[in-house]
Amino acid sequence: MQRVQDINLDENPHIIRWYYDACTLTNKEELVEILNAYQKRNVVPIISHLCIGEAFANSHLKSQERLEAFMELMRNLRDHINIVGNDGIDSQLEYVREIFPSLSITDKIHLATALRHKCEIINTKDGDFLGQSKRKLDQLANKCGFKQIRVRRVG
Repeated sequence: MQRVQDINLDENPHIIRWYYDACTLTNKEELVEILNAYQKRNVVPIISHLCIGEAFANSHLKSQERLEAFMELMRNLRDHINIVGNDGIDSQLEYVREIFPSLSITDKIHLATALRHKCEIINTKDGDFLGQSKRKLDQLANKCGFKQIRVRRVG
């Protein structure tokens, strides 16, 4: 079985990519989906450094037990996810700022990172993302060179 983290996405443009934001790392149903995404759907789960940082901080603020559980979760997920940086998103971030000026900077970075890595779906339970119009999302995707990006509610 090929580890998802070893897939070179630049060499495999046909592979479907779904972005998962920080709030999905606390949802048991999403974790099961992430674990099975590549084998069952040919979907590569994309999680960014920002996502991991936010989830780490949230766990740390709750308790040492939560932090240790998060660290164990990340060890268990590492073969099933593709972790990407948030660099190289300048042009995408410019478009996100233009079309979605009211999003927080972290949400803008998540969206720009998903676009940079050609994700078709952003999985979240963040109300700021879920409230965005499909028309504006399509407009943004078109500016970035592909047909559409969708926001999918989890949890």
